[in-house]
Amino acid sequence: MTFRIDATASADAFRLEVQGLVDAAALEAIREAIREGRAGPLRLVLKQGCQVEPAILPVLRSLEGIELVAESPFLARWLGRI
Repeated sequence: MTFRIDATASADAFRLEVQGLVDAAALEAIREAIREGRAGPLRLVLKQGCQVEPAILPVLRSLEGIELVAESPFLARWLGRI
């Protein structure tokens, strides 16, 4: 496995933190985590050092009702351009 997903949930929010390589397998794991644990607003955090395959970025941006946050300034700028 080249990625790690940590999930935390409270009564009114759900947070996923992703580390490592976000590829097609990681995207499917993210979608599964969303389906299993969604409780209120969801925040998807791409941790510092996270690498995202270029084809996956538009898909991440298109996930409805999710706040997508990148800790890396470079990745944050890249997300802002999509």
